[in-house]
Amino acid sequence: MRDEDAYTGPFNRRTSAPVLVVGNYWDPATNYRGAVSSARLLPNSRLLSSDSWGHTAYGTSACATGAIDAYLLRGALPANGKVCVGDLQPFAELPKGAASRRAETSKGALATQGAPGRGEPKRLPPVVAPLPAVGTLTVR
Repeated sequence: MRDEDAYTGPFNRRTSAPVLVVGNYWDPATNYRGAVSSARLLPNSRLLSSDSWGHTAYGTSACATGAIDAYLLRGALPANGKVCVGDLQPFAELPKGAASRRAETSKGALATQGAPGRGEPKRLPPVVAPLPAVGTLTVR
């Protein structure tokens, strides 16, 4: 089914107001290359890149959220080439010289923990965060 008033193109025309195109490097549902090509196609657009995890960039960092809010509320575009980095990153790099440590539970054991019993719905296995070499780990 298609929305009767959905815009179907053309997508290469100058718009009366600038268009903010937001692309997230690590979005599993929307490829970043699509955002780049869309921004190139639209003459009056600006690309905001987000180096974050998950679908969409809004809410992943103060940088991305602030830039999108500024565009929606005031029509202000971010600087050309602006890249925002997510405030929380799932895979932290170890400090130089720090020894890596393996999780105490094997992947097979984790998968077994997430396996549903007979008649139960499927569940994801628990997430095991790497232990930091220095300091403490805060999960929000």
